[in-house]
Amino acid sequence: MKRFPLCLIAACALLAAGCAHTPKPRADFLKLIQRPRVPLAPQVEAVSNTNGLVQLKFSFATEKGERVPGFLLKSADSHGRRPVVIALHGTGSSKQNMLALARKLATNPFVA
Repeated sequence: MKRFPLCLIAACALLAAGCAHTPKPRADFLKLIQRPRVPLAPQVEAVSNTNGLVQLKFSFATEKGERVPGFLLKSADSHGRRPVVIALHGTGSSKQNMLALARKLATNPFVA
C-alpha cells in the first residue's frame, strides 16, 4: 500500500512529460505512410463465365513494381448498379479461400 502513492506520482510524471510534447498526429501519420505516388493502372481480364456467373481477374498498382490482385464475381445477366460486397482475407489465407463466399453472394443480387 505504501508503494501506491509513489506509483501514482511516477505515472503522473510520465503523463505530464508526454503531454509536454504536443504531437501533430495527422502529420506524423502521413509522414509514416509517405510513399511515392503511382498511377493505379488498373488491369482487368475475363477469366470465366460458368453457371451464370462471370468472373473477372483484376489488379491495380500500389507502389512502383507492386500490384494488388483480386477477383470480381457477378451474375452474367446483371445490369446497372448493384450492391457490392468486398471480402478481405487475413494473413495466412488467400483470395482463393474467399471464392466460395463470393460465388454465394454473386448468385444473389450482389457483386463480390
